[in-house]
Amino acid sequence: MLESEVVLKVYIIGPVTGCKDRNLGAFCDAAYRLAEAGYEPVIPHSVVPEDAGWPRALLASVHRMLECDGVAMLPGWEHSQGACVERGVCLDIGLPPIKTVEEWIECSR
Repeated sequence: MLESEVVLKVYIIGPVTGCKDRNLGAFCDAAYRLAEAGYEPVIPHSVVPEDAGWPRALLASVHRMLECDGVAMLPGWEHSQGACVERGVCLDIGLPPIKTVEEWIECSR
């Protein structure tokens, strides 16, 4: 990578609540794939304390998400109340770009 190149931060959204280990494996896999494609991935697990209640977790997640350049959706995001809210916030304010993990990877090629 050249010094002048900007690395885009991509926030990953998807199911967390009610998933085994807070779905950390799926988030880490997506983060690895995005990093390999040249992005700087950010996962909610690095932002939200494990013991945070849902409202506090969502607020922290949305705040961090809006500091990123884009959002990558994990499969099953549509079944997650939090991910639906996060996606809705992005759509309502027109930022940042929302794509699947695969779409982000394809864009990097």
